[in-house]
Amino acid sequence: MGRGPGLFGAAVAACFPNLPAEGEGRLTNRTLREHFFTALFAFAALREVEASADMGELVRFHTQHKFLLMAQGQAKLRELGRIVANPEKLPVKEVLRRYGEKFREAFSRPPRRTSVINVLEHAFGYVSEGLKPKEREYFLRLLSEYRAGRIPASVAREVLRSWVIRFDVAYLSEQTFFEPFPTDLLLPWDSGKGEE
Repeated sequence: MGRGPGLFGAAVAACFPNLPAEGEGRLTNRTLREHFFTALFAFAALREVEASADMGELVRFHTQHKFLLMAQGQAKLRELGRIVANPEKLPVKEVLRRYGEKFREAFSRPPRRTSVINVLEHAFGYVSEGLKPKEREYFLRLLSEYRAGRIPASVAREVLRSWVIRFDVAYLSEQTFFEPFPTDLLLPWDSGKGEE
């Protein structure tokens, strides 16, 4: 299997450069499939914000996507934060145009493992005080397993998500990072090959 998006994916990407496109064969790779679905659902939510032409909706959207953007890279998160802050007092439509362009660019490739670990550790800080030592040890072991490529990020993310629910951490419960797309899109027969 090649590393490109395939003929159809390449044609779609040529016509719509800012939309996620992958060949069917590449979607058997869990990492690529999760990234594809994440981008697809994030872009759909962004389209609703763009249609609203409302600055408050953009602020809400950006806040809910902070951890997801952090996983794509700190630099992208900061750049998008500056656009939302709008120090130049640009019209809302121009802010939305700039934000949409940079947001879509941020998802041009799957996140790096180190960036995802950074997000997981950051979120872990919100709940770690309420955990027993063995729970903390367990989570840190999961991070090591993910770092080594032995498990997908979703394993550690779901354990963390259960603690977000348990401790009712409102800020984290609103983060799309914990459920970027409907979980029934994950296929049970996924080979898990090519985690990176």
